[in-house]
Amino acid sequence: MEFFEASQLTGVDFGGTFDVVFISNFLEHLNSSNDVLTLLLDTRKLLKPDGKVIILQPNFALTGSKYFDFIDHKTILTDKSLVEALELTGYRVTYLKKYFLPYTSKSALPKKPWMVRLYLKMPFIHYFMAGQFVVVAVPDSLNSTVI
Repeated sequence: MEFFEASQLTGVDFGGTFDVVFISNFLEHLNSSNDVLTLLLDTRKLLKPDGKVIILQPNFALTGSKYFDFIDHKTILTDKSLVEALELTGYRVTYLKKYFLPYTSKSALPKKPWMVRLYLKMPFIHYFMAGQFVVVAVPDSLNSTVI
């Protein structure tokens, strides 16, 4: 498994296509919504036809002004705006969980692995503590209106 860091994937040779691309807590650091769309388009080109992209992302709809407690957060995203961005760039969303993980791990709450497992097994708590969402999308071969 290899990890890459990039704000723009155009022209980067990864040596082939991928089954899965995982993007975690990254898109909000891009300069604009256009940069988000460009990255999603570039990512789509890197996926195999049956590949998928998994995105874990802070949700402005859940965090409100806390979203900007980090000085490098530049682009506002919600679960709805990211679904729209994915559809505009030729994806079909197959899974969306609006209330998933807490917004930040910088809290007074303990982060022991058993507590994380317990949190994930108790979805009703997610409605009170979540600040991030997760979305899974696949290339949509029927979508001919890619921007």
